[in-house]
Amino acid sequence: MSIQPLCTDLLASTCVGLGTPHNYEDLSNKDLRKNAYTKAELRQTNFSGSDLSGVSLFGALAKGANFQGATLRATDLESCDLEDADFTNAVLEGAQVASVTSLHVATGVSCCCCCIQLSLCCHR
Repeated sequence: MSIQPLCTDLLASTCVGLGTPHNYEDLSNKDLRKNAYTKAELRQTNFSGSDLSGVSLFGALAKGANFQGATLRATDLESCDLEDADFTNAVLEGAQVASVTSLHVATGVSCCCCCIQLSLCCHR
C-alpha cells in the first residue's frame, strides 16, 4: 500500500498541505497565495521573494525557513515554530502571530500590525 501525497502540484488551488512535508524545498519567488501549509513541515524551506499573502501556516514547523523579502500580508502564522527563520525585508502587515515560537523581527521588516501584538516593532 503506497501513501499518496495530499498535493502533487504546489501551485494548485486545491493544495492544502495539511501536515505535508516540504522540508528543504525551494519555493522562492512564487505566487503561493492559493496554497495552505497548515501544520506542514517547512524546515529550511526557501520562501524568499514569494507572495504568501492570506496563506495559512497555522501550526507549521518552519525552523530555519527563509522568508527574506517575502510578502506575508494577513498570513496566519499562529502557533508556528519559526526558530531561526529569516524575515529580513519581509512584509508581515496584518499577519496573525499569536502563540508563535521564536519570531524575531529584523531590521527592514514591514510589520506595523503584528508588531503591536508582539511589542517587537522594528520601526521604533
